[in-house]
Amino acid sequence: TIVKYDFSNSDKKIDEWESRWVKTCTSLNQKDIEIIIIVQPLVGTGEKNLTTYEQLWHTRYNGEGINIILEKYADRLPLLNEYCSGAVDFRTIYDDVEVSIYLDNGHVNKLGNKILAEKIYELILPNIQSMKNEN
Repeated sequence: TIVKYDFSNSDKKIDEWESRWVKTCTSLNQKDIEIIIIVQPLVGTGEKNLTTYEQLWHTRYNGEGINIILEKYADRLPLLNEYCSGAVDFRTIYDDVEVSIYLDNGHVNKLGNKILAEKIYELILPNIQSMKNEN
């Protein structure tokens, strides 16, 4: 079964998403709370060669359509980066992974979680070191 999504309000939802994050980051920055926004990888983002199983999920959930919308979210990251501690695009973090890592359209297995955790660690480590040096 192919799941159909209603993309008719996508631009409005993306505008609202951006506005909420700008407001949230601006508010929490005043309290010295750092926020990093991450656009997550979904099956079919980036250049990963999908396994047969992953390709089924990509097809079932209209991966091409979802990826077009996800691209629009990623397009907002430069603006969010001005208000938040960071705004990064992780859609390509699995490009070099040859084995199946997706359990469905967005959830990943143990290997996928390990890769994701390592990337997040690399991303936040400078912030943690900076905070440690301030104390």
